[in-house]
Amino acid sequence: MRGKLAQEELEASLSDGETERCDLLAVGAGGGQGAILDICSAGWLGEDSGNKWWLGVMDLIERFVTLWVVIDPIGTIPVFIAVTAAMTPSERRTTALMATVVSAGVLIFFLIFGQILIDALGISLHSFQIAGGIVLFLFALTMIFGEPKSENDKRSAEADVELGEDRPSPAVFPIAVPSLASPGAMLAIVMLTDNDRFAIADQAMTAGIMVIVLLFAYMFMRLADPIIRLIGHSGAAIISRVMGMVLASVAADTVLTSLLEIMKTGSL
Repeated sequence: MRGKLAQEELEASLSDGETERCDLLAVGAGGGQGAILDICSAGWLGEDSGNKWWLGVMDLIERFVTLWVVIDPIGTIPVFIAVTAAMTPSERRTTALMATVVSAGVLIFFLIFGQILIDALGISLHSFQIAGGIVLFLFALTMIFGEPKSENDKRSAEADVELGEDRPSPAVFPIAVPSLASPGAMLAIVMLTDNDRFAIADQAMTAGIMVIVLLFAYMFMRLADPIIRLIGHSGAAIISRVMGMVLASVAADTVLTSLLEIMKTGSL
């Protein structure tokens, strides 16, 4: 009761935007709402800029790691080398640039229209978070226990050669889709830009982080040969599996947080 009164007193002293920000933090904290209340009252909203700065940095790091894992710039290097082996240096540069632009366009499409599709289907936020977390978890398991992404995508490219002149550009398939703009990346970008959880400024920040990760991917494709000589195919596979563990942890946290919130509120 005392905590409820304290929260009501705090909300009465905050503007609408500040209250919404604290509510969002409380939801993300799951059972740690008391700590969030302390942060808000202690200065997250202006009096203590240190707390605000630290939480902001941690949020950006979490988004960057999530997008890095699902886009997987390093795992794309062997794919790029395989499908561009017969190209001239100029053609490889063009292919790397085109793959980056196409994958960015695909992910931006899901960033803008993914939420519209979810709303049109009447899917609740918690249902989408749980389903998305499960899919990302399964995607992470394929990174950990399955064949390296490079092997799967190279086989797809080899099978596509049989189509002859009707086959798409290798920049589009398999480099842009599904190597960079993978199903996991499409789902992650929708979850990280949910209109019910994130303001427009936060969504723009996520889009900026996505572009940064894709720029890393472009740089790695341009430097593909020396990088693969340095770490080898085994090194790329090890990195992919470590990133799979990170993604599995993020996915599990998403599911558990949503389940706790459903149990707390008693509804979707």
